Amino acid sequence: MIAIENVLLIFMVISAVSGTMRRASKEILVSFAVVFGMFVITLIETYLPPVQDMIKVSATDQAAANTVLSIRMVIFTLAVFFGYQTPQLPLILQRGAGRLASNRMQNILLGFFLGFINGFLIVGSIWWFIDQARYPFPQFISPALSETARTALVFLPPVWLMTVPLIFIAVAVALGIVLIVFL
Repeated sequence: MIAIENVLLIFMVISAVSGTMRRASKEILVSFAVVFGMFVITLIETYLPPVQDMIKVSATDQAAANTVLSIRMVIFTLAVFFGYQTPQLPLILQRGAGRLASNRMQNILLGFFLGFINGFLIVGSIWWFIDQARYPFPQFISPALSETARTALVFLPPVWLMTVPLIFIAVAVALGIVLIVFL
């Protein structure tokens, strides 16, 4: 079995290569889709009492933990999926790409960097969701983590981004950038 922290790094590199090909304007929208997905999850988990109760029960009940994981994964996957479907928005992207693409090499490098960050945001979030559910797929992911993996868990995106004041700030910044760059 491959170590889960290596899977994170592999997917970050794959996302960086993808970001190079997709360019910066499309990768910015993916970043915002990830933030939006985390925002929706945070709202549901913070302000819906039935979900709050399920999260409390999930600490001891594996079935409830699997349900919480499923809810998080469906919301997050849908947000990321629609973030990657940006080619369906050609007019908006042409405006944004025109502002960002003043230098072709700069746009490629920014796409690479944003793709790398998006890989961290997406795969790191999925890893954290699975960790919170206590690794319900032992045939695929081993709950026995190395010291490096245990250390990395503290720095995964949901740990710091899904806190109530910070997620609201992140959504406001994302909306501001979309309004400034793309419209």
